Amino acid sequence: MNVVRGLAAICGVLLAASAFAGRPLNVNDAAPLDPQDVQVETGVDYARDEDLNVIETSLAVSYGVSEMLELGAGWGVQREYGVDGAGMGRGEHGVSDVVLAAKVKIADERGLRPAFSVAPAVKLPTADDGVGLGTGGTDAEAFLIASKTLLGDAAVHLNLGYARLGDSDNEGVPDSLHYGVAVEHQLASFAQWTGEVFAERERVDASETVARAHIGFRAVMGPEWTADIAIGTGLAGDAEGIGATVGLTGVFGLW
Repeated sequence: MNVVRGLAAICGVLLAASAFAGRPLNVNDAAPLDPQDVQVETGVDYARDEDLNVIETSLAVSYGVSEMLELGAGWGVQREYGVDGAGMGRGEHGVSDVVLAAKVKIADERGLRPAFSVAPAVKLPTADDGVGLGTGGTDAEAFLIASKTLLGDAAVHLNLGYARLGDSDNEGVPDSLHYGVAVEHQLASFAQWTGEVFAERERVDASETVARAHIGFRAVMGPEWTADIAIGTGLAGDAEGIGATVGLTGVFGLW
């Protein structure tokens, strides 16, 4: 599945590589794309927290370089409107940060052992942090991913990552620890259910864990295309509010 999807600002938790999972998940799986396959993902994400609304339209493209390596890039356009936490009216829009990512397989699944991969990513500061659309710095993140097949028609994925965030022009942005778990279950040959819980904790004193949960559905639309939809809500910290996403994924062989 793809290593690149929309930015974490839309869901209020994850930053870069963690958001590079196959739609509609934020938690990544350990399998790179097949060699010479190209994957295109596009979607619309919506998040609401009290009176502030965020909408992002994203596009991501990934390429299977080899059985061990996948490379990808993602970009989007986002809009924020409503009233922020200070009671001020807000109406901002602009491009998102550009994300460059990779997934490197380090072990195949074998017996009781899960498959393992690492997923580094860099987020370039193309968004306008002056209006709150990005961190304003070059951010780097790396994830360790473990995936295990269960009973032939289900899989579980575990992610653990660390984000090194660049400083914005206005204030320091703390580094953060990210982790999550996702489950996928094959309902039929054309349908799959997904569920996940993912969280972030900033590396500063007295910080709190921010966590969200999503449930979703994938439907095969043809030989190359899969549609998806998911809804989510905050579980802990300042991740209150609802979120939703809908999108389309296509996978094509170059040769």
